[in-house]
Amino acid sequence: MTRDPITISPGSDLQTAARLLLQHGIRRLPVVDDGKLVGLVTVADVVGTIADMNIDIPIKDYVEKEVVAIFSDTPLPVVARIMELAGVKAVLFLMLPWNS
Repeated sequence: MTRDPITISPGSDLQTAARLLLQHGIRRLPVVDDGKLVGLVTVADVVGTIADMNIDIPIKDYVEKEVVAIFSDTPLPVVARIMELAGVKAVLFLMLPWNS
């Protein structure tokens, strides 16, 4: 639990919520009105709203080109270290034929 959480007001717009989520690396954003918690906005809420907006922007400019692939049986501490060294937030796990 965070002592001073990042919050947003009910009158804020979707773009502000998205920026706060990204800037602070959080997945949930408490919605506070007059010092009272009135709800929660999540990354899934923002993505779901964007999906319903009929935006026709090609994703080519947003594609992460640096992809790190790791075998599915790689120990988790090793995966974490590889991610740290590579500077990535996610990896692609490859299933070995005998693990599928």
